[in-house]
Amino acid sequence: MERSPTTVWETPFTHAQYPSVGLVIEPDGEGTALLFVAPGGLDEYPKYLVRFTHVLSVTCSEEAGSLLELGQECCPRDVIAYVWDASPHSAAYRSTVLGANLSILHYVILGGDNIVSVVCGSTPSIETIDSPTELAVRYAV
Repeated sequence: MERSPTTVWETPFTHAQYPSVGLVIEPDGEGTALLFVAPGGLDEYPKYLVRFTHVLSVTCSEEAGSLLELGQECCPRDVIAYVWDASPHSAAYRSTVLGANLSILHYVILGGDNIVSVVCGSTPSIETIDSPTELAVRYAV
């Protein structure tokens, strides 16, 4: 049986229409990424924080005019969150020392303002935010 090019990523926002999606790189140190997803728009709650660890690659592009190929033509039309199973990016990392002993997957969110993809070696966690919350990110350089 042939493997599907994409798998629906079951999240609270999988079927949202044009959610706002933002990205914070390395909020919890090297190899981490944080997405915020606002399914109802920036002024509406709930919102969701999606935390990724063992991050190997991140892309974020403005959705208008984006030419990124992320397997979206194989995804059901009503789905904005999926795993790109046929990703050449995750396949490339699997063949390196960075991918050793990790289950590398390529997660994609098709937002109404940004399209974000994350190649990582662990399952992301999703936290619900029901009211305004401040996030602090600190860097030492």
